Amino acid sequence: STKGAEIRAVNVCGSLPLLDDLAARGGRAVLISSLAAFAGARSRYGQAKLELERAVLERGGVVLRPGLLFGVDAGGLFGAMITAIGRHPLAPLMAGGSQRLFVTHDGHLCELVAAIPAGRLEPDRPVFAAHELPTTVRAIAVQIAQANGRRLMVITLPRRLAYLGLRSAEIAGLSLPFRSDSLLSLANPIGLDDIAALERLPVAFPPLTPELWMLPARSAGPADYSPL
Repeated sequence: STKGAEIRAVNVCGSLPLLDDLAARGGRAVLISSLAAFAGARSRYGQAKLELERAVLERGGVVLRPGLLFGVDAGGLFGAMITAIGRHPLAPLMAGGSQRLFVTHDGHLCELVAAIPAGRLEPDRPVFAAHELPTTVRAIAVQIAQANGRRLMVITLPRRLAYLGLRSAEIAGLSLPFRSDSLLSLANPIGLDDIAALERLPVAFPPLTPELWMLPARSAGPADYSPL
């Protein structure tokens, strides 16, 4: 599809010349990929990221696979959830929000990226960069609502209805905080066996807590981050 071609153009085609130039100069890339990238991924985004991962690894780079990024002033899906739940007491969630997610604090991810060159690490496969225990979309929504003094009221949407609704809006040219391709990622997550096969670095990513996304940004201390 045209949208799929756009996703590949942004995530892959535009990056390959940069990777070649960096490799020619003796440099090494550190790719912030996604847990949406895996063999058999249904989303166009996950497929494009997987293709780019292979290109980076072939050139001796490092691939990090974070989960749902969260933090102060976070964007992406987490930021969209904060905005939506902050505005409305009702939360329409696909299948009631039962989808499994791993979460990644953005501050810890930045620390990890900065530590890789100094540590001279050379993992030959993607690195798991998230809290070890998964959560769910509903649990995340509940935490956001409670942190804002609200009681979450969930409207369960059938998966197909949610997807068709977003696709129809996209075809109509409407700009939405959530994409149909993102729903494909949520509904078809990476398998736990694939998670277990990812490289591990000695870094402890914290779970999702209000203190890490509601308070002003602060530097990670010894209790928050296990350095390489």
